Order: sequence, then C-alpha cells, then structure tokens
Amino acid sequence: MSEKKSFVPERYEPAEYWNTRDQPNTQANPTVSQPHAEFFRKHVADGSRILEMGPGIGRLFPLYAGAQNARFSTVDLTEQHRATLDAAAAAHGLTVDQNHIINADDPYPFEDNAFDVTVSSFVLLHVPFEYIRKTLLEMARVSHRVIVFDANVDTRAKTEAERTPSTHVFGHDYDALCRELGLTIFDQTLFRKGRPDTQPFGLIYGKA
Repeated sequence: MSEKKSFVPERYEPAEYWNTRDQPNTQANPTVSQPHAEFFRKHVADGSRILEMGPGIGRLFPLYAGAQNARFSTVDLTEQHRATLDAAAAAHGLTVDQNHIINADDPYPFEDNAFDVTVSSFVLLHVPFEYIRKTLLEMARVSHRVIVFDANVDTRAKTEAERTPSTHVFGHDYDALCRELGLTIFDQTLFRKGRPDTQPFGLIYGKA
C-alpha cells in the first residue's frame, strides 16, 4: 500500500493502482468546496437518484443530503474503502449502495437511465485514453446527466504520444470527446482563475 499523494507506479493500470492506494484523496478529511457545491445544487434537484463514480473516501457525500429516500449509489474499482464510505454516508444520515467493477472498461451494473445524475470528481483525469470514451458513454448510459469536476492542467499528458508507462493523470479534452461521441455539454463553468497552468472547472453533459 502507498499513502503518498505523489505515488507514481512503474506502469499504470487503473484497477491495480487504486487497489494499492490507501488514501485516494489529497487530505485525510477532505471537504467539499463552495464552487463544487454550488454547481451541484444548480443542476441536481432534491429527490434525485444519484450515482457517484470513484467516490474515494466520501468527500462529496454531504452534497447528497437531498437524494431520493436519503440513499445513493457508488461505483468504483476498489472495495478497500467500503467501511469508510458506509461510515461517511451514515454521518450525514444517508445510506450508500456500493457497487464495484473489476476492470476499467467493464460495463456498470445498472440499467439504462437508472439514475438522474452521475457525479465524477477529479476521477476522469485518472482514466487512460484507451478507456475514456467507454467511461463517458457508460456514465451517460446509466444516467440522464453527468457532472464532471476536473481541471485543465498544462503538465498532464494530452495525447497518447505524450504518455509514458507510469502516466496516471491525463489531460482529456472533454469538449472534443463529447462532440465525437454525440454527447451534449449543457453547462461548463470555470470555478476560479487558479495558477497559470491550472483551471478548475465543472461541466454537465448527457444525451441530447
């Protein structure tokens, strides 16, 4: 196991990597930022059926207070945080239904449009180029809308040619990917002007 935020594998394979990381978030007790919360509440009504892809240790769980029947779902590549996630949900009076897939390109275990919204916060940046299209489509398949929190970072690999075997962060062009896949971006907002090489944002996309 590795607790280091800067842990770099010799060769990146998503399932193996995330089953190696003790601490998937950048802080032991992470919190939800105000811009993330405002963007979420703008697009997600109370009573919504919610899925979070890659929940880490439950940083976003406070946002799900209005979930349908105080219950929401997650899907992830690792089960090692099961007890932590159950406790994080319970701390907010919620119940989490945890689901897991074995490989990064496995289909999600849900029917089409099973959810009103799928949320992914700083997770897709860890999805390799060969899987990102399948991941975007799978999230859109199981939900009416998908919220993505990420950041444009100059130092991330933006093409396969820039990738090395250990690369585990990727600079996906979501605008181009959505156009290619026939998905519609309904909102995209820069949260703040950060460092010159970093622009955090939120976007919501789905089927037209």
